Amino acid sequence: MINKLFHYSIAISLIVMCSFSALAADFTMTDMAGVHHSLSSYKGKWLVINFWATWCAPCLKEMPDFEAEWQSRRSKDLQVIGVVMDWDEAKEVTKYASSVGVHYPIVLGNDDLAKEVAGSGGVAGLPATFVFDPKGKLIHTTVGKMDRAQLAKITNAPK
Repeated sequence: MINKLFHYSIAISLIVMCSFSALAADFTMTDMAGVHHSLSSYKGKWLVINFWATWCAPCLKEMPDFEAEWQSRRSKDLQVIGVVMDWDEAKEVTKYASSVGVHYPIVLGNDDLAKEVAGSGGVAGLPATFVFDPKGKLIHTTVGKMDRAQLAKITNAPK
């Protein structure tokens, strides 16, 4: 029994490692200001894509941390893009982003975009954060609230 569990855990580990080892397929999204963002255009930078909704309290709590990390590193090695899901009006999205002090690009999202970024399963819950390394490889996924310290650790922020 223990031997089977050991082999099973190795198999699961290999599957997880392989799923994160390949470069992600390129995708493009357009933010609310009309600027196009593609995975390939951020080669050389960490790219953090955060899916959120205006009704999601944990989403709104983590956004100032993403903003702070983005402000401190945006000219160096980090880009953050917020993708709002389940929205009705663009004005409402702008209001919410402003109310939490967010200035990084915001994209009006949908299920198709979520599948492009997250894979065929889309986004499993909100908030959901996807971190791509400077080579364009998806290296981290979190469903649930993240804070600035977690983001800095994942993206190897200089100390």
